Amino acid sequence: MGRRQVLAALVVIVVCSITGVASSAQVSDRDLQVNVEQKLRGAPLIGQRVISIEVRDGVVTLYGGVETLYEEWSAVDHAGDVRGVRSVESRLDIIYKSAQSDDSIAMTIQRRFSLVPALESEKIEVAVEGGKVRLGGFVKQAQDRTTAVDEAAMIRGVTAVEMAIDTPAQEDAEIATAAKYLLNPKRSSAGVRGSFDVAVKDGVVTLTGRVARPYYRKQAERAILAVNGVRRVENQLEVRPGS
Repeated sequence: MGRRQVLAALVVIVVCSITGVASSAQVSDRDLQVNVEQKLRGAPLIGQRVISIEVRDGVVTLYGGVETLYEEWSAVDHAGDVRGVRSVESRLDIIYKSAQSDDSIAMTIQRRFSLVPALESEKIEVAVEGGKVRLGGFVKQAQDRTTAVDEAAMIRGVTAVEMAIDTPAQEDAEIATAAKYLLNPKRSSAGVRGSFDVAVKDGVVTLTGRVARPYYRKQAERAILAVNGVRRVENQLEVRPGS
C-alpha cells in the first residue's frame, strides 16, 4: 500500500470514529420519552401523578396536573436530569383541593417558616397577590433564602414565588471567589458539572459556559444564590447534551 493510500485509509478511520462518537452522544426523541417517563415514575413526590410527556428535537414538554408549585419544579428537575434532554417546558396545571385566600396563604407560609430551624428567627416578609408570592426581608445566610423559596412553593395555592431577600453584603471579588469555588466539581459539594465563567458587578452574577443537562443549569444558579451578597443571577449557561 502506497503512502497516499495509507493516508486515505487513516482519514476514513478518523472520520468514522468522529461520526460514531457523535451518533452515540445523541438520543432519539422516542428513547428520551421513555427515559423521562421512567425518571418521573421513580420520583418521590410526583411518581403517582398523571404526567404526559412530549419530546421534539430533545425538548421535553410536560402536561398534566400537580398539587403544588414545588411538585411542578420537581417534575421539571427530574426531566431535566435525563441524558440527552436539551430543555424542559412545563405545561403542568397546579391543582389544589381547597382554594385559599391570599391572606390565608401568607399566614400558612409564615407558620411554615416558624417550624424550620434555619428560618424561624429570620425576618422574611411575605406578600401574596393572586397566589403569587413575593418574599422580601433579610437573612443572615444566603442559602436560607433558597430554603424559604422551596418551603413557600410547597404550600397549596401558591402559583409562583419571587425571591427578593437581602443578605449580608460582600465585595464583588469575594462573591466571584465563592462562586467559582462552588462551581468547581473537584472541590465543591454543590453537585454541578460543566464549564463555567463567572462575572460579578454590583452583586449581579453573570454565568456563561456550558452544561450537559438542564438540571445542572438550574443547580448552578441555586449554588450562586447561596453566596452572601449576590443580588441576582443572570443565567446564560448553554445546555449541550453531548458535552
